[in-house]
Amino acid sequence: MKQALVYAVITALVSLTYAGALLVVDGLAAGFVSSRSPVFPIAFVLFALATVVPLRDRVQRAVDRLFYRGRVDYKGTVARASERMTTLLDRDAIVQHLLTALREVLFIEGATLWEREDDALVRRGGSAGVRRIPAGEPGLAVFEARGGVLSRDEAEESARLWRQRDALRALFDALGATLLVPLLRQGRPAGLLAVGGKASGRPFSADDMDVLGTLANQTAIALANAAALEELREAQESLARAERLAAVGELSAAVAHGIRNPLAGIRLAAQLALEHTAPESPVHENLQDVLLEVDKLEAHVRGILDFTRPFEPRVEPTHLPALIEGLLRTLAPRLDAGGVTVELDVPADLPLVRADPTHLGQALQELVVNAMEATGAGG
Repeated sequence: MKQALVYAVITALVSLTYAGALLVVDGLAAGFVSSRSPVFPIAFVLFALATVVPLRDRVQRAVDRLFYRGRVDYKGTVARASERMTTLLDRDAIVQHLLTALREVLFIEGATLWEREDDALVRRGGSAGVRRIPAGEPGLAVFEARGGVLSRDEAEESARLWRQRDALRALFDALGATLLVPLLRQGRPAGLLAVGGKASGRPFSADDMDVLGTLANQTAIALANAAALEELREAQESLARAERLAAVGELSAAVAHGIRNPLAGIRLAAQLALEHTAPESPVHENLQDVLLEVDKLEAHVRGILDFTRPFEPRVEPTHLPALIEGLLRTLAPRLDAGGVTVELDVPADLPLVRADPTHLGQALQELVVNAMEATGAGG
């Protein structure tokens, strides 16, 4: 009724406009063309044919669009949406483009896209109340097992779905949807498109469902491409970080090797001087401090070199008492210099442990050295 009234009003306006134009043209042509000449009628007919029919079509399309009753160019809609999606590389942009096409071309009120991530469906865009749906949701399992587009009316009225009716009803309510369209990727469920009602209030036609299914699958492919591109970018960034770390490691190793040779010379000179210095001399204590600091620097250098080397542990049965005794023999000069006494209490029947002797020894050495530095002299 409302649409017919709008048509009538616009038709009246167009008629009045043409009538006024006819009077104006007739008045202008009176001084140039004889009223009996056939030129004026022929010219007017040609003018009307050139303008009336296109204007009528424009008015009809505008009124149809106003009342959401226009004929949708399904092929054109799919082609344009697919072409645009091939140029989009961001997931949010892809989803936004789909939702805009559904709203402006198919006149759908509200739609949300849900993409499968691990053990749940995650919402992409839209205004649904929930953001995640567990993959084990009963209604979702029924929908994915069934396959194909499913409407709320079919879920309520189908005799084949009467056992799952409550679960499907809960799913439709949670999504605020009238129609559910599966997203398939290589034949497997990758999510779903939850579609609200049409703005006109009319039911979805078979063409509507076909174009929605096609757009959903195109979207699934576009999202998969975007995800693959995102993973590729992350891999490239990780590779770039690894290359930078490798360069830093090479530089650190070169610096460490350059430091070790001067440290060896300092240690040798300090040890020789210490041997020729009386214990009661003030220089004796200073030389001991020099040797202690050299040991610290060497420990730092070893740590840098160990960090730059590839970590390849060699796990084997390890006798802890023998490992600890060897470590204490190595640290004996530093322990004596610091006046530190170590009390070792290791059970003789301790079983072998599977470990890398080298790395375990380094870890124990760091613990002993840190304890020495924390306790001070005579600890």
